[in-house]
Parts: sequence; C-alpha cells; structure tokens
Amino acid sequence: LYFGNNVKLAKKYEFYHWRYTIKFDMPELKKGETAYLNFEGVDCVADYFLNGVKFANSKNALIGHRFALPQNAKTGENVLEIEIYSPVIFAESNNNDVYDMAFGTNYESLTVRKAPHMYGWDIMPLLLSAGVWRGVYLETESENEITELYLSTVTASETSARIACAFSVKTSVPYYEGLSLRLTGRLSGGRVFNAEQKLNFIKGNFVFGVNSPELWWPRGYGKSPVYDVTAELIKDGETIAERRTTFGIRTVKLIRTDYLDEYGGDFHFEVNGKKVFCRGTNWVPLDALHSRDSLRYAPAIDMCADLNCNMVRCWGGNVYEGDGFFDLCDKNGIMVWQDFAMACAFYPQSNEFAKVIEEEATAVVKRIRNHPSVVLWSGDNECDIFPFFDLFGTHDPNKNRLTREVLPSVIKRHDPYRAYLPSSPYVSEKALNMAKKQAAPDLDSLMPEYHSWGARDYFKSPYYKNLRCAFISETGYHGCNDKKSIESFISKNKLWPPEHNDEWITHATEMNGESGSYAYRIGLMGRQIYELFGVRPDNLDDYIFASQVSQAEADKFFIENSRQKKWARGGIIWWNLIDGWPQFSDAVVSYDFHKKLAYHYIKQSQQSVMLSLGEPRDWAVGLYIANDTFTEQDVDYEVFDGESGEKLLSGKAKAPENQTIQADLLNLSWSEQRLLIIRWTANGKKGVNHYIHGSPAFSLEKMKRWVQIIAKEVDGKDLNYTLSQILLK
Repeated sequence: LYFGNNVKLAKKYEFYHWRYTIKFDMPELKKGETAYLNFEGVDCVADYFLNGVKFANSKNALIGHRFALPQNAKTGENVLEIEIYSPVIFAESNNNDVYDMAFGTNYESLTVRKAPHMYGWDIMPLLLSAGVWRGVYLETESENEITELYLSTVTASETSARIACAFSVKTSVPYYEGLSLRLTGRLSGGRVFNAEQKLNFIKGNFVFGVNSPELWWPRGYGKSPVYDVTAELIKDGETIAERRTTFGIRTVKLIRTDYLDEYGGDFHFEVNGKKVFCRGTNWVPLDALHSRDSLRYAPAIDMCADLNCNMVRCWGGNVYEGDGFFDLCDKNGIMVWQDFAMACAFYPQSNEFAKVIEEEATAVVKRIRNHPSVVLWSGDNECDIFPFFDLFGTHDPNKNRLTREVLPSVIKRHDPYRAYLPSSPYVSEKALNMAKKQAAPDLDSLMPEYHSWGARDYFKSPYYKNLRCAFISETGYHGCNDKKSIESFISKNKLWPPEHNDEWITHATEMNGESGSYAYRIGLMGRQIYELFGVRPDNLDDYIFASQVSQAEADKFFIENSRQKKWARGGIIWWNLIDGWPQFSDAVVSYDFHKKLAYHYIKQSQQSVMLSLGEPRDWAVGLYIANDTFTEQDVDYEVFDGESGEKLLSGKAKAPENQTIQADLLNLSWSEQRLLIIRWTANGKKGVNHYIHGSPAFSLEKMKRWVQIIAKEVDGKDLNYTLSQILLK
C-alpha cells in the first residue's frame, strides 16, 4: 500500500461498509460479578451486535468504549459483531454551519472523530482506514472494586511532598462500615511511601505527605523515578479490591505571558520549582495505519532518548497514544505536551459537538493523567491562527467555546494540577487586539509561543535569525531520504528526476498530482538545496547529499540559536522525529528507521552541556556554552580549523548551572568559508561540535570533504566510508 502510487487505490474504500465477527466463550459469572465488553479502539462509526441483537453504538475512534454485557449473552459460545460505516457517508448526514472551516481536503473531517491527518495532510496521505485498531476484551468486575484513582503532586521538594488522591469505589459492604483505602508506592530501589484513608463514602479525595521523596526530573536534569502504586480497598484489615498504577512525584508550572511587548515576553516550564529548557521534537503519527503504532513506540522513544530530548509535543492531528507510549516517556524523563485532537480548522460550535468533545477529553484526561511525563494540555493545533487570512475578520479565536469553555472545564474538573493552553500557538485577546492596532498586522511579533516556519527559505535568513518568540513549538526543514529508503517506495524507473514525477509527488503526500496544494514540497527541497549550494544536482546521489546537509545544518542552527538565547527563549520543539509512512519530509528519521544526517547533527546540538558558535557580528563570532544541568561546569575548550587543523581559540570558563553564557570571541571575516571544530571537556566529560562559517553558496565538493571530517570528529576514529555509507549510518 505504501509503494509507488498504490495508496491511491484505497480511495474507493472510504465509501465501504465493514463487518467484523468473532466467536467467544462466555464463562459462568460468579456471584456479584458484572461483565463488560471493552473496545479500546474502533474506527469509527459503529454498531455492536451480540448474537444478532444490536446493543450499542459508537462514533469516536479516538477513545475506548465500554459496554455492559447485554442480557442476551449466554454461558458458552457467543457471536460478537461490529458493523463499521463509511465516515464520509456519515459526514454527509451531519450538519455544518457556515462558520465551520477546514483545508479543502479536510472539510469532511470536521464532524467525525478520527485523527485529522487521515483525511490528508502535508505529512500524511489521504487514508481513511476503518477497523478495530486496538484491543477488544471481555472483563469482569466483582462487587468490590476501585473504579477510579487519581494521583497528583501538590507540592514537592527533596525533603517532602504533598500528594492529592481522588478516588471512587464500589462495594457491597453495608453502610461502608470498616472500609479504608490504602496506598503503597514502591521504587525499584526499595523506597516506599504509604498512606491510608478511612472511607465514609464511596467517593472522595484526600492529601497525604511523603517524606524524602524521589523526585521525577526531565531528561538531563536528574533521574526520572516512577513509583509502582498499589491501591487496596480494605475491610477490617483484609484486602477486598486492588488497583495498580504508576506515578512520579513532581510539580510542573507553565510560566507564560499573553503577548510580547517591546521588552519581550515569557514561555517556559518549571519542574519542581526550577526552570528547565525544553529540547524536543513534535510527535506525529508513527504509522498511517494506527493499529501498528504501538509496535514502533520503543525504537522511536529510544531515539528521543539518544538525542537527549526532554520533551515531545503530541501534535493535534494525531490519535491519542496508548499507555505504552506514556510509560516509556515516564521512564525516560521525556515531558509530553499533549494537544487535543483538533488541527487547522474551525470546528463546529454546536451543543451537540461540544458534548462530543467534552466526552472525548474526559476519557483521555482520566486515562493518562497519572503519568508524570504529561506536563501540558493544549486545546488544539493552529486553530487559533486558522485560517491565516481571516484572523482579523469575523472569526475571533477567543470565542471558540471548545477551547475556551469546554476543555478548560474538563481539565479543572478532572486534572486541576496540570497546566492548560487554549491553542498552539495561542492568540490571546490582548495579542489579537494589539495586532489589530498595527498598520500591518503581524502576529509573529506578538506571540510568545509560535510555530516558526516562515517562507522556508535560507535557514539563516532574517526571519529565522530575528525571531522574537519566547518558545518555538514547531520549526523544521526538508531533508531527502537516503537512496536505500527511496528505493523501497519509489519505482525503479521513477527514482530520478524528482520534478514532474508522479510518485515523488504522491510521497510528498499529495494525492491530486501536480495541481494539488502539497505538490510544492518536492520543489521546496530543490530550492533549499539551491539556497545553500547555488547548484541544482543532476543526479540522485548528489541531490540526496545536498538535501540532507541542508536539513542538518538548518535544524542544528535552529536549536543552537535558541539555546544561545536562553532564557529569552524557554525551548524549541523541532519538526519532527520520524515519518509515519514513506515520504519526503522534515523528519530526521525516515519511516524505515533510516537516520538522516540531521539526526547526528541534532545529537551534537542537544548535548546537556554544549558549545556552539554564534553568527558574525563586529568582525567576530561568539563562543557560547549552554549548560542545561543543575551543576556548575568547569569547561576547557578549543576551536580548530577543520581542514588545516590550525588551533584558532582555546580557553577555560565556568558555566553557571542552568545558564547559557558567551565565553569567548573568535575573530573571523564575513568573506571566509570555513569548517570549525569545537572540542571541550566539561567536568571531565568530553564533547565535540562543528560550525560552518560563511555565506552561501558553498561548494558541493568542499562540503563532501567537510562531512567526512565532521563524522571522524564525532566518532573519534578514521572513517573510510563513502559519503552514501555515512548518510546511511
């Protein structure tokens, strides 16, 4: 399905109607037991039948559905059936208002609760799959159960913490006499906390203390311990029900201003009372067919950890990831910024749709709120700034009842200790009013958190160098896949040239050929190559190399420029780690897990202690030390010419904890084009980075030599690989 133009063959199946059938044996229920059928993911509009009788309906693929076992269930063999209807035909029957708006290929998605990207996006093909995409199982409950358990950190320090617990139970114990709820939290190293609360009712909440807690920290700032928590419903000293969860003790605050004034603004996170600089990636679907997502969690999170990411932003065009994803983020110290599943549209404002979003958000919040990695709920992706041409017209994002009323109400009721952002980026009333007063309205200059894409021209153009925003939550640059990867999804006779190539266009996620709105993405890669090298390669190998260098240097610049501006900037979340299907994109890892050159450059740029060179000013470039740790660093550094080996600068500096400083200056002329290698030792730990000095156009042949030198420096050994092998490595 992912080869050539084959994905287009799936188009007609959008209108099909599907039936899933299974036979299962029903055990005899014990006294007091209740049985449920639990469907963790059914895509999308479905009727449910047991032994030929309809017993339920669902219309949301993004959340699970749990139904009491119908009365016609019988001990022994039963037949369970799911009828799944066309989402397009379902959308035809729904009401849309003139207010509703979406991209041309996504309008039918507005009233259907599937992942928005399934209708076609600039990173995903149009692929409206249908089916049972997560587990289905029969579960039983006894007459005594802990039905809900919520834990959150109210305050935390190295010496003590206060934990809030909210709970619900069901019980057959008369008058609730002699009942209590006991909590036990254990770390693998043996550290334990305990709490017990007498129950006077089946629901309630309480706060308890933990002495000398092991605090959860984001990656690079400390350890990320996760407690295994057992909750027991106790009756007269005996356990009559049990529930297990995991929990990390930490506090998180989002500190932000509503807009940027002449002095700037703020957008940063504080964990356990300390600022943390966010280095991370946007998390997009791991597969266009989501039943396969979970198989890809572990290798993808391993790469996040290898890159020293401490945050992922789960983008609003996605599904809500499974519990396994959040478990891995918990253990690896990776904070999760979670968008709700709305993107680039004006969604219906009706009472009916508001109720759908409220039910969805409630289910999602309750499912993942115990995870310490989840640090922020965001209302949507880019709905505040969509459509870009109408921001100063009739659509006021602050009148969006879904993100200004429904979602904050859900968070307040079910997860009151976690921050909420109405949209990403968020257009506050103050920012919008200030923009309206400008002669040429410019939201870019007013919003503290922004998706910094610009014209996607030269990555050191004034737009990118002069960004004012206090946090970049999206930015990226195109990079071609390696040759082996391309050969896995493009026909042999279509490998070259990229221009006017129907298969390349399809794998730029454009389903409508050269006239489609996303077809420009192939030409964009070529233009970005020309910006850096001043030539248009005439063969695939040079094209791949030039594109990967262009992307790698761009992503490296975006990250290092942001770290040099710490704390005027609180973080950068680049776009993106890995593709969800074979395509040409901004991802730094292709769908088949082949790492592009940008992956290796980002790994240099995201070291917890990282030295980098800034841009020329007054005949010199500054040498910066970014220290993203809570320890002062004694740094010895040297800067060399990469080709000649000449030492250009050396020195020592003390890098204060959790700060970036300019440690030195290196005199360089604007006219020079040079590869510079930076080596350092910080508190005994060695590091290396590089810097390409000068203005385009760079010689393609010279850059090939430079990449060899960079690879040798990073690996610390001689490399006799060809360039194509380096890019495959």
